[in-house]
Amino acid sequence: MNGSTTDNNNTAPKATRTAKVLALSLGSSLSMIASIVFGMIASRVLSKHDYATIRQTFLAYEFAAPLLMLGLPNAVYYFLPREQDCKRGVIIDNMALLLGGGLLFSLFIAIGGHELLAMRFNNPDLRTTLPWLFPYPLIMMPVAGMAAVLVCADRTQTLAVYNVVSNLVLTIAGII
Repeated sequence: MNGSTTDNNNTAPKATRTAKVLALSLGSSLSMIASIVFGMIASRVLSKHDYATIRQTFLAYEFAAPLLMLGLPNAVYYFLPREQDCKRGVIIDNMALLLGGGLLFSLFIAIGGHELLAMRFNNPDLRTTLPWLFPYPLIMMPVAGMAAVLVCADRTQTLAVYNVVSNLVLTIAGII
């Protein structure tokens, strides 16, 4: 054997940092564009009161999510590359904790939190819109850690496709 061959001839090349940054930037850009498009359409179609009710509905989640996620999606960037033996365990633990945070918020909404928030916002329409938010944190909180897992696994192309599809689906669902 010559000295130029390696044992890893059949492994795919790892993504460069530039590719990882581009994939993350693409996701952030698409998320921003999706929120702008949703805002443009919602402000044209809905009355001021209805638009304010939708914004207040999601404000409840946007306020609680960072507190309940405890920085867990970003923790994956630190712990996953350092773990040699049980990477799957790190991912499962992270997703379980994120799901637990989502469950906590969903239970809050289900057991009367929607009434409390409607009273605090002085908007009785929140009593009907906040219960619709019940499944949202159960899905979105665990998904928040997906980008970090894909970056650590050098799956930036998958992440780019995932960002495009998920932002498109969220925008269309929000408009509908």
